[in-house]
Amino acid sequence: MYIHSSTMNRKHLYTEIADEIRKRISHGDYAPGSRIPGHTRLAREFGVSPITSNRALQELVKEGLVERRERIGSFVSTQALRLRKIAIVVSVRAGDTNRALSDYIRGILGRTTELGVESSIHYLLGSDMASAEWMQLQGTNANGFICIGPTQYDTYITAGKLGRPLVVVGTNVPPGDYFVTENRKDCTRDLVRAMREDGYRRIGFIGNLYRPDHRTSRDGYLEGIADLGLGFRLIRDANEETIGAVVKDLLAEDLGVEGVIVMGGNLSIAALPLIMIQRPQVKFGCLRENASVAPLADVSYYGEYFQEEVGRMAVDLLVDVYTGKVKGSCLRFSSYRIQRPRIATHGGDN
Repeated sequence: MYIHSSTMNRKHLYTEIADEIRKRISHGDYAPGSRIPGHTRLAREFGVSPITSNRALQELVKEGLVERRERIGSFVSTQALRLRKIAIVVSVRAGDTNRALSDYIRGILGRTTELGVESSIHYLLGSDMASAEWMQLQGTNANGFICIGPTQYDTYITAGKLGRPLVVVGTNVPPGDYFVTENRKDCTRDLVRAMREDGYRRIGFIGNLYRPDHRTSRDGYLEGIADLGLGFRLIRDANEETIGAVVKDLLAEDLGVEGVIVMGGNLSIAALPLIMIQRPQVKFGCLRENASVAPLADVSYYGEYFQEEVGRMAVDLLVDVYTGKVKGSCLRFSSYRIQRPRIATHGGDN
């Protein structure tokens, strides 16, 4: 690998060399405890001055990746594969974090504290690619990345260039190789089955089908009603502006709907009172991802999982990837449970 010094200043040169050595360590080219080329050999390999290559090694020594032994040489630290620092990338502007993302972050930070792993948080949007935050992210000495939200595309590119693993939280939509998310499909399927066990068969589904997570839940719903011959007839697409009209349409008398599952905290909170007013005998179901739908728990069928758990699992997966315990792509789901209404509502027949 030759670096054209005419296109980079000295700081960028030594950073580039350090990044390449990190990649070789993480890919196993330089194993823990093995000797690596000294700064003179590195200078020849990369086409830079010995001062620049020596600076690169010094940076790696500071990070604990390399040990320099007097009169012997430079060696990969036996602790080189221990995750020391992660960069958490959140797809919102600083100060805009909603409750759901806060739950993810709380789980991540709690787990890193337990493991003694340093972390930094970067609030970024796709339009921020040229911002100082993105420059800081690309220059960070983090061993790996955890990304929450659609900025995963840009983070995936950055992590790939730096040769560091990336775990994406809350979705399993590529790009990427490592994901931790809620098991929305199976949870929704089992939610439907719980309602069916209690005697409700004509169950509808409302969600914002523009969102991948809502489409995943829809697929679980379809599995749950597969033998009833309902198909897509009781599925409705909605957002916060259209939820009123959609509920009214779905609960039309001729459809005979006995239960409705609604995705998303805001849609669920908006839909429940409308259902209780229009058809109080109809049973209500939702997914409880975070505290926003907690007020609905007593009167709803709901599938419950916790985004804080997802955040903790993301750190554990990143550790496993970084230390070589996980090779190849990996998807992990958080646990869930199905709850029935604790208070009889909608006609009192529960």
